[in-house]
Amino acid sequence: MISYYAVTHGRNPGIYTSFRNCRYQRHPDWPWHYNVGFHVYGIHVVYTDGSCKRNGYPDAKAGYGVFWGDDNPDNVAAPLLGNVQTNNRAELQAIIVALKQAKGHNFDHVVVRTDSKYTIDCVDDYVVNWRQNRWTKTNGEPVKNVDLLIQLCNLREECYDEGMNVQLQYTASKRIYGNRKADYLAKKGADMAEFCNRSQ
Repeated sequence: MISYYAVTHGRNPGIYTSFRNCRYQRHPDWPWHYNVGFHVYGIHVVYTDGSCKRNGYPDAKAGYGVFWGDDNPDNVAAPLLGNVQTNNRAELQAIIVALKQAKGHNFDHVVVRTDSKYTIDCVDDYVVNWRQNRWTKTNGEPVKNVDLLIQLCNLREECYDEGMNVQLQYTASKRIYGNRKADYLAKKGADMAEFCNRSQ
């Protein structure tokens, strides 16, 4: 899939297929990330992330973040609900929320960018076989986070049925502005979860 980058203000405003070329168009005194567009020619780009404090421990508290762009009212920082609090569940929940938002806006094309290799591998590589095996791995173990995986897969299929092009992209670099903002929102959501627990 070809990625597109937008420069709205700079030396040569326009659309670029290479981030390197896009980056060179910025004004010398501007941070490079301000030139990266989140909505280009009908393609809406959203960054998602999950965060979990004390991941793997009984007292873990998780949150998730959804970032559509600076000052976008659809940006989300929220605690993960439920008894099972893990980073992977928060990552899945973030994408579910982003797709629900995209569906609500009737977007034609949405690109969901995540730093969760787990989510990409599950949804794009493993889920077909898991479904056929009644959500059981080849070693006989049950698949974890089945409830969220089923919800995410069904939601993506609903989007496809309604004519929305949905793409999941793995973007691990913290140098990417959207990744950093989603990470900030996810950590804020985890802080909310921890605060709620202390208040009880």
